[in-house]
Amino acid sequence: MSTTIKSLTSWVRISVDLTDVGIETTVPGGRREIIRAIPRTDFLAAVAAECNVRIVPADAIVIERGELPEVTPRADGNVMCDGIVFSTSHTVVADDYREIGARALAVAAYLDANPPVDDVQVLLISEALADTVNIRNDLTKQARRLYLAGVRVEASK
Repeated sequence: MSTTIKSLTSWVRISVDLTDVGIETTVPGGRREIIRAIPRTDFLAAVAAECNVRIVPADAIVIERGELPEVTPRADGNVMCDGIVFSTSHTVVADDYREIGARALAVAAYLDANPPVDDVQVLLISEALADTVNIRNDLTKQARRLYLAGVRVEASK
């Protein structure tokens, strides 16, 4: 994989591949000549330092501090966040809550990939489909797909 960064001048070209960042120039006669090759990791570290940003993997979960819910102190020394009281005793450290948060994010990612299925809804959808067609060729499988797509049926009495 390689990327070329467009330059404002026609005589300088910057290319990025899996290992290096190459800075090339065009010399008289149209020949390209490498001015400098920088290890990609050094280049990214320089960008991070110069721009005061953190370079993270493409699949990283990034939560900006501004997106975090408000935390308010309580009279008992604990804190409240979104209506839930959290302990701030001397035995609890910030990393404890980061670990809890990481576990919650792992469960959220799992549920995104494997949403729970309400089997009663699948049965009701299956029955609703059976009422509209004459052949019951694995309607339960079709009903499960419809449920995962957001279809819901109210139970009739």
